[in-house]
Amino acid sequence: MFKKIHHIGLITDDMERTKKLFMEKLGCEPNRVQVADTGWAHATFLRMGDVEIEIMQPYDPENHYTKMLEKNGGPCFSHIAFSTEDTGKIGEEFQNKDVKFMEGFGPGTYTPRGYEILFLDPSETEEMVIQIASDVPAKDLGY
Repeated sequence: MFKKIHHIGLITDDMERTKKLFMEKLGCEPNRVQVADTGWAHATFLRMGDVEIEIMQPYDPENHYTKMLEKNGGPCFSHIAFSTEDTGKIGEEFQNKDVKFMEGFGPGTYTPRGYEILFLDPSETEEMVIQIASDVPAKDLGY
């Protein structure tokens, strides 16, 4: 079903401090910077081997990641994303098993770079946030 870990998501209240930790102390390399597709956070992607580490600093006070950061009292693990060749097929398999998706993140959800993503509803995964991400852009969004 899944080939590998696509990326690991972390939430921070200080992007530069967390980025410095991962680059200077843990040996990660910078990969890319973007504003998250939902308009609620800034994101930096670092690379460690063949796994990306997504560091997000939320700025929308109403977003669940902002609330997660506040509840934790600082930086914390956000989600793990698994890589697949066919996100649509995996989405159908989950739907056939009556697995729910996080609101707004079911089949047909794309990142700004055209990667199809799914987030399983945490009530289905012991409250862990699990993302499924396509290996390559699923559609050209013109970016």
